[in-house]
Amino acid sequence: MDPRFNVVYCGELQPQVRAQAAVTGFAARFGIPEDRARRLLLDGQEHVLKRDVDAETAESFRGALEEIGLVVRLVALGPRPLDLELVPKDPRAHEAPPAGALAPRQGAGVILTKATPPLPNSDDPPHPGHAPTPADTAPTAPHARGPRAGWDWIVRGFWHFKRDPWPWIGAVLLLYVLTIAVGLVPLVGGIASTLLGPMLTGGLMIGAQDQERGEPLRLEHLFAGLYERAGQLALIGVIYLVGGLVIALIVGLLMSGSLFVTAASLPPGTVAGADPGQVLPMITPALLLPLLVAMLLAIPLAMALFLAPPLVAIDGMKAVAAMRLSFRGCLKNILPLLLYGLIATALLVIGSLPLLLGLLVVMPILMASLYAAYRDIYFDTGWRTAEAGGLDS
Repeated sequence: MDPRFNVVYCGELQPQVRAQAAVTGFAARFGIPEDRARRLLLDGQEHVLKRDVDAETAESFRGALEEIGLVVRLVALGPRPLDLELVPKDPRAHEAPPAGALAPRQGAGVILTKATPPLPNSDDPPHPGHAPTPADTAPTAPHARGPRAGWDWIVRGFWHFKRDPWPWIGAVLLLYVLTIAVGLVPLVGGIASTLLGPMLTGGLMIGAQDQERGEPLRLEHLFAGLYERAGQLALIGVIYLVGGLVIALIVGLLMSGSLFVTAASLPPGTVAGADPGQVLPMITPALLLPLLVAMLLAIPLAMALFLAPPLVAIDGMKAVAAMRLSFRGCLKNILPLLLYGLIATALLVIGSLPLLLGLLVVMPILMASLYAAYRDIYFDTGWRTAEAGGLDS
């Protein structure tokens, strides 16, 4: 019996294949709308694109899909079930079976079981710094990593930095110089710098991905986000800016109301004639609630922003969907992020001591660690500190 196969898209694009080019090619090749092709190719999940075909047809589809830039694998199916049909009962069926024969079961029917593809060999995890192999399973949701992952991301960020230290220093330094310079522009500077930040960050995420594929980081990677998904990356900044303004408005109203209630509860003339040192203990309780609300609202907004740039720049997601997925990824990794935050804070303090010169190393490492966190949370990278520490290729 000829073997049968399912043609499975692994949820990954081949190295150096841009998301938009793959979407356009897939839509044209198979005659479907680009929006549908984008949802299919960029949702990070496996999809069976062709079911139960012979080997020749399966290879033909695989060749066409790989030409477009998809990572595809063929899953061998089990033998086809028998296609039985009921026939009129034979009166002799009620006769006793011969000695030693198996008695028929009551009722009639055929139970079909779904063919299960063979499991990949888990003894050989993918080498860190290389694109997943076709046998890798693309994630259907963010992975929950252990607390130590926060340290792993820093170590992996150093791996990226030591491969191309000077381009990393130049790119990150230029990022902050441009952001600060744009922010100094009167009236619109603050808004423009907020929109520019995700675009430049997205470009560096593309550069970090190219490093994993064996290519060097170049200074022009910083501006890759201006050409790839610039509108959606800028929209991340817009959403973040609007969210910050809403939080500021809520906190301002709460603070005004709390101060008003506190002042009204004091005897007349208490605040006006009091020493500033005496007034502060009176109003401090009124400030605690607004500050607590500000923190509770700002943390989810930061979680939605944290991993959104690489999700948009690399995976071609829409800004809202990327921020939603970023929030879910952070929510599943609270402990690693707490450790990551503590280590990052310590590195920033240490880097600031020698006339801020240490930040020329610390900031690129932290920027690259953002890509490491994205890669570790949303993909089965298979690397950990013990493996990443020995990587020199």
